[in-house]
Amino acid sequence: QVPVLDEGGNPVTGVLVNNTSSTSEFTSLGIAEKLGEFATLTTGSVDGTLARKSRAIDTQMKAGQSRLTQFDIRLAAKRARLERQFAGMEQAIASLQSQSGALGSISTIR
Repeated sequence: QVPVLDEGGNPVTGVLVNNTSSTSEFTSLGIAEKLGEFATLTTGSVDGTLARKSRAIDTQMKAGQSRLTQFDIRLAAKRARLERQFAGMEQAIASLQSQSGALGSISTIR
């Protein structure tokens, strides 16, 4: 049996591990160490999988927000153009109604 060492290299009291190899060092990681490495790879704050996914989602959200802003600008410009066209058509209708009234009064003069 081999004592388990802490991070400082000191034996942890009461913890022994069976080592079947001829050396006192282990050559492969146990399940807990493998899970620890996986957790570090997944949750690392700089290059972990979750951090990269989070940055990718943030980038996509910013791009989507930018597209929405551009769409709002185009929509406002189109609305203003349509309102101008509508006002112009209303003026044309008013002018035609006025001309119609004038032509109607000419026909009654005969």
